[in-house]
Amino acid sequence: MLRLHTVINRSLPPIALYLTLVISAQTFAHQHSNQKHYGMGPILSQLSLTDTQQQDIKQLLSEIPLLRGERQSLKPVLRRLLQTSQWDETAVEQTLIQHQSLRQEQGLQRAIKQNQIWNLLDAGQQVLWLAKRKARLQERHSKGQSKRKNTGKRLSYLALTDQQKTAVRSIRKRAHTTADKTKSNLQIYKKTERELIQNSQFTADTWQSLNAQYQNDFLAMAVIRVKTKHDIWLLLTPEQRAKAANKRERQMQVPERRKHQHQKG
Repeated sequence: MLRLHTVINRSLPPIALYLTLVISAQTFAHQHSNQKHYGMGPILSQLSLTDTQQQDIKQLLSEIPLLRGERQSLKPVLRRLLQTSQWDETAVEQTLIQHQSLRQEQGLQRAIKQNQIWNLLDAGQQVLWLAKRKARLQERHSKGQSKRKNTGKRLSYLALTDQQKTAVRSIRKRAHTTADKTKSNLQIYKKTERELIQNSQFTADTWQSLNAQYQNDFLAMAVIRVKTKHDIWLLLTPEQRAKAANKRERQMQVPERRKHQHQKG
């Protein structure tokens, strides 16, 4: 692992676009409320921001590029690949890699905005933010453990048979085992990225240099997730697949309705 001080202190050449497939690539929109997409919104609201700070943050968020439509184009392609009778890992990897520039741009824009927002806080607010961030991480860890105990609930609407439930648990257990090392590496990445974002010497180049070292982990995790969905898809009956498709269609319509409502407003 590359240490933070190494990333910051060494001379960095211009870096090409790198693959970032599993970082929190968020939906960007021109709305002040979307500061939550940077994981900072709930905490920022507790920091007694001045009117000037609030206006500056609002301005930063209004400059976010709209990339959601491009990111959404990846989903139908992956869906077709995971709903095939034969697993084609090469095709899945190639599809993911084709979107590497968009993922990299999303991750970089997110990091830049987080750094700019961080630098708007005074020293006391930064200390308070770190304390609250630590508390939130501990809370998420506890929720994550609870969520893993109830992994079957998301598929409850499909009325899986006992045999299917057993098979799903086996698939997920195998995926967790396969992903353990990769997940550990990505946790290191996220921690190091946060430290870099909160450093006065943060630049696009330092972020890209750090990000480049984990490109294989990003890709590996993305492939594991698609493979898990593919294996579960193979277990479903035609009726269950149709039900899953209908639910996905309804979920996709919700953001569109919200978008139209926002435009009308």
